[in-house]
Amino acid sequence: MGTLTVQTLQAPTSGANANTILVPSGQTVHAAGSVVQVQQTYVAATSVITISSASLTASGIQRTITPKFSDSIIWVRLNIVMQDGITAPSVFGKMYVNGSAMTGAGDYHLGYSNPSLARYVPFTFDAQYQVTSTSQLTFEPYFRGGDATSFRVAHNDSSYCLTCMEIAQ
Repeated sequence: MGTLTVQTLQAPTSGANANTILVPSGQTVHAAGSVVQVQQTYVAATSVITISSASLTASGIQRTITPKFSDSIIWVRLNIVMQDGITAPSVFGKMYVNGSAMTGAGDYHLGYSNPSLARYVPFTFDAQYQVTSTSQLTFEPYFRGGDATSFRVAHNDSSYCLTCMEIAQ
């Protein structure tokens, strides 16, 4: 195996692929800090997901990604609007990977609302996961109420988006 050293790559300025450097199918450019792939689950909720527990409970919202490199970082982001309107005054969440809590991703406070007002509670979760192999990873948020009362993770008037982005190191 050899090393090709160049100072500048320049694409042709005319033709069908003008100003484009092509990477053949099945090949990957591995540049530190670059986005390798993005996997996303976006759902316009058409049903209700209700959690009635003071213990962390699986939400059923999942995204799977298979890393291309064994040393990448997966940036995990969840955007969701919950309806804290049944009885729970506070909601906590934690991201799980392959059924286990992410290390260092403790309980994340989602906010307070007045249950009698049926307020919507926006939640954004951001964390990174250090990859150690190219095995498939499944991310899923777990939630719990501040007590054992109910809250809606998803409802008929909301949507949610779970994004997993592989970043080369």
